[in-house]
Amino acid sequence: MRRASPAFLVVILAVGAAVAQDTTIPPPPEWLTPTFRTTLSHGLQLMANGDFAFADGHFVGIKPPKPARVYVNVSCAPQPLRRRCDQAALEAMSVWGKASPDLVEFVPTDDEDLADIVLQFEPSVAVLQDRGAKFVCGVTSVQMPHDGQGVDRSALVRVSVSQAGAGTHSTAEMVHVVGHELGHFLGLGESPNKADIMGEDDHKAAPSTTVTADDLARFQELLALGEAMSALAQRKEKVAVPRAWQPPKAAAAPSEPSQTSPKPGEKALDFTMKDLDGKEVTLSALQGKPVLLDFWATWCGPCKADLPNFKKIVETYGPKGLIVVGVSLDDDEAKLRRFVADEHIAWPQLFDGKGWQNAIAVQYGVHSIPQSLLIGPDGMVVRRENQAGTFEEDIARLVGGR
Repeated sequence: MRRASPAFLVVILAVGAAVAQDTTIPPPPEWLTPTFRTTLSHGLQLMANGDFAFADGHFVGIKPPKPARVYVNVSCAPQPLRRRCDQAALEAMSVWGKASPDLVEFVPTDDEDLADIVLQFEPSVAVLQDRGAKFVCGVTSVQMPHDGQGVDRSALVRVSVSQAGAGTHSTAEMVHVVGHELGHFLGLGESPNKADIMGEDDHKAAPSTTVTADDLARFQELLALGEAMSALAQRKEKVAVPRAWQPPKAAAAPSEPSQTSPKPGEKALDFTMKDLDGKEVTLSALQGKPVLLDFWATWCGPCKADLPNFKKIVETYGPKGLIVVGVSLDDDEAKLRRFVADEHIAWPQLFDGKGWQNAIAVQYGVHSIPQSLLIGPDGMVVRRENQAGTFEEDIARLVGGR
């Protein structure tokens, strides 16, 4: 069983208590979920670029206030599964609450707008055919609210507990799976130990329905990691991103142009799509002016954290001729409209309700967000990156003569 090492915790405490004397960046834990690792890596890259406030927002999102109150909607399935799904959800929530009462509290709610996690019934024909199941009690997470600066947890949990035939999943197995996915929501990856709630349920033995000392130690280590990095960001000193935190060579780092076509130096692909006001926006019709094209979604934490940069860019360079166009990868139009209104987003938002299959996103090969392209007045792509703040120098150059 892998426990948080005493040496690691000593380093973390040293950073928190005497940060002025220590700029050590702890290595990423092996069990950290890919989403959290990417978020922290992005935050370190922002520190390297001198964007300390934005970086700290990433780290603060890792370490929410204690205890972190997470609201769970448990009205997940119709009969005959609903009672069992609800029972499993409540038991899994209780397991985490008893193990870490000072760190996290899962609270049941019937209000889906308040819920941070929704346990829902999935009558998807494709899911039923794939699993041979009659009913599916699914677990779907949404982002914990951190004023737009939290970790994007929306894509972490897409696992279902199915009831096939006469019934192959016990209540204990359902408790294990729900508790396991709640752990993913908190940032914990898989454990090699089947006794842990974050371990595998192989259906060959009684599944773990207990948050073990190892599970809890990993969660505490994650909170300490976020606290240590936040303390470093608050020093407002640039850091070199350690090799262990750098993205794999096969993937582009957040500050590097994407290798997806169209690349910088290539012609931007033309498109036409309606915005939320029903007005058609055609890219080629905007030629002659620089265009900042932003792919984002309301459920994307880093996208929302980048919003102040966009507002600053629009306020500074909009009057000089820059055109900003958002492409939303949301599938809920009402939620998108509310967010745009609440955040006073003044630039057009193109939306077709298809999520990741948004026609423009597919056309441009967008597989991760946030992602933005700066297109010159000649229609050629100038930059393609994951954070808008790095575009400012090029934007200023493009509108300099206006």
